[in-house]
Amino acid sequence: MANFVWTDQQITFGVRDFDEEHQELVNLLNDLCVAIDGDDAEKTRKVYDAFRDCMADHFNHEEQVMRDSGYPEFETHCSEHANLLREMDETSQHLDRVRDKALDMFLINHLSYVLLGHILTTDARYMPHFREMGIA
Repeated sequence: MANFVWTDQQITFGVRDFDEEHQELVNLLNDLCVAIDGDDAEKTRKVYDAFRDCMADHFNHEEQVMRDSGYPEFETHCSEHANLLREMDETSQHLDRVRDKALDMFLINHLSYVLLGHILTTDARYMPHFREMGIA
């Protein structure tokens, strides 16, 4: 599987902490693909857990800033975060039950698509508000 490439022009929004967290998530996605491709179940689990934890921490951080700044789409954005974490937990259960490299890659590709789509669309929507509030 090809690596996901971080590009400042596409993924950087101007909130340094969030940009760094997004980049870390992309790096962990790449590490996860390497672990699955190497067919190492223990490493796959370890990286997957780190990815999920990093995602949860990032979502908490984002939600705190959105809440503190009065972001008008706060509830909708939080709902998307909850859905993404639920998908991560469902995928985690799969990793515990079944060892199938092709299915693992399919699930990770799906999660990658959903996460990157979230960053590029949903997260991009908070930028005008953050600029207005002097956050970005």
